[in-house]
Amino acid sequence: MSRLQKILIPFLGLVLAFWFYSARENFKPEMLRGKRVIVTGASTGIGEQMAYHLARMGSHVLITARTEARLQKVNGKLSAHTCVFMALHTHRKANPTPQVVERCLELGAASAQYISGTMEDMAFAEHVVKEAETLLGGLDMLILNHVGTSYFGYFNGDVAHVRKLLEINFLSYVAMTVSALPMLKESEGSIVVVSSMAGKVGFPFTVPYSATKFALDGFFSSLRQEFTIQNINVSITLCILSFIDTENAVRAAAELLLVPPAPREECALEILKGAALRRRELYYRYGPTRLPLLLRDWAAELLDYLVRSRYRLDRLQKSQGPAAPPPGSAGVSGAAWAALAPSSALSSPEMLRGKRVIVTGASSGIGEQMAYHLARMEAHLLLTARTEAKLRKVVERCLELGAASARYVSGSMEDTTFPEVVVKEAENTWGGLDMLILNHIGHSYFNYFNGDVAHIRKLLEINFLSYVAMTVSALPMLKESEGSIVVVSSVAGKASSPFCAPYSATKFALDGFFSSLRHEFIIEKVNVSITLCILGYINTESAVRAVSHAIRGTPAPKEECALEIIKSGALRRRELHYPRGAVGSLLLLQAIAPEFLDSLIRSGYKVENIRRT
Repeated sequence: MSRLQKILIPFLGLVLAFWFYSARENFKPEMLRGKRVIVTGASTGIGEQMAYHLARMGSHVLITARTEARLQKVNGKLSAHTCVFMALHTHRKANPTPQVVERCLELGAASAQYISGTMEDMAFAEHVVKEAETLLGGLDMLILNHVGTSYFGYFNGDVAHVRKLLEINFLSYVAMTVSALPMLKESEGSIVVVSSMAGKVGFPFTVPYSATKFALDGFFSSLRQEFTIQNINVSITLCILSFIDTENAVRAAAELLLVPPAPREECALEILKGAALRRRELYYRYGPTRLPLLLRDWAAELLDYLVRSRYRLDRLQKSQGPAAPPPGSAGVSGAAWAALAPSSALSSPEMLRGKRVIVTGASSGIGEQMAYHLARMEAHLLLTARTEAKLRKVVERCLELGAASARYVSGSMEDTTFPEVVVKEAENTWGGLDMLILNHIGHSYFNYFNGDVAHIRKLLEINFLSYVAMTVSALPMLKESEGSIVVVSSVAGKASSPFCAPYSATKFALDGFFSSLRHEFIIEKVNVSITLCILGYINTESAVRAVSHAIRGTPAPKEECALEIIKSGALRRRELHYPRGAVGSLLLLQAIAPEFLDSLIRSGYKVENIRRT
């Protein structure tokens, strides 16, 4: 019966959601006439098509992209009373030719301007918004659509590339939002975030890209909750797109995907409709994007199989060359079907006896408790954290409890060299590794987002990029031992939670990265498990200190939580939800009633105790 429920509930949700969105279809082009709109990534693809649609609707359009020549072409196709051409790097204005002005007037835009530059430069992101203020006198809609160049293939271990992609695909979105927010508040405008199915569900061959798109979901979903609480009338529309027939997407993936691409012209129009109607999320095309999300948290392994079945894996092998690892065969395993029903298996402490385990963030809280449980199971332990004095005491206690061995390395994960130092210590000491437990977090605040982009960048370095770096360094040893990676995350990395936008972004990014990497391990037949741990409110010292004044719920015990994480890692489970009932119910509601869940989450906070910034 439980298996049947897990299949029927998502389909019921699909029917209800389809009815809900169909009932609200009342878009009129006049809704965007005269509106002042920024469109980023507008030289090609969906961004270019959005610019054309907005022009026909009589909007004021300011478009941006890297390539000036392409922007001039787009601008030439937009009708305008004034056409201003700007290049950030020269700060010179070029005079438009008569043909460009004539073409601009043909399509009917109230005005059209462009700025060329790279979103790698945060100053450029802010400059675009400043120009909108100067040229348009305000802003009604900010459409964030640009993406950095990445590759479509197996993750190559390049942490620097992931870091660079986060700057373009995520942090520049945040920076532009921060800069534009005063104008958007004044106009009661809209923020439109163009994302992808790879920002909601793990996909193979897009590991860095998926992480950045997941981060967008985490940040903007959290920010939306804060806007609602503060009665800020600025809408946020997250656009979840399927495979679209843009030049870049078709060139990268058309030969490898079994699904046909959807038309970019229609996609662009649907984005604008969703934005004008101030929808929470826009799915295009609806069936291929919404249905997988209903399966995501209730039939996850089945969904993983369906995702992998979309690819021509033999062609990917050829495109990667002879050095590429052979793809595995796809099929619904017994484990996939078994995942539809709850597992009752329990781990035996003997499973971890003699295992070589790294635990990060082990000086206090859940990490400390995991160290003690592992010590009782007679594992070899290497513990890390910032505070050496605390680590020394934890190691001493582990030895008292029966650890086969216990040692520590103290340092900050903000230091990009430290993750490799920790893994090297394990290699030099043990000659191998069986389990990598990634549990550390950087300090953040529990409050309304304060606009500090530098803080998010720092938090990404600690909470996300160091996890990636440690995984890359440890992977050769884990492949040899057929070991396990355990990623400790949070319910704030799955659902929209207010007052923790920077933290949520980093935890969502972990889901995107490791869920995508898991696919590649299965395809390559790499026998290294990845367990993502989704935790609710736990009674760690830091969590209680940070949020107890604002959360109505009672925290779950850290000792039991730590043991459940270890069990799940040992049993090589895909995900752990703890406390199971609370987290499981939340994920069910997210699948079938996301707006209701948003309201329910907000009701769980004592908002009056949150200091407004």
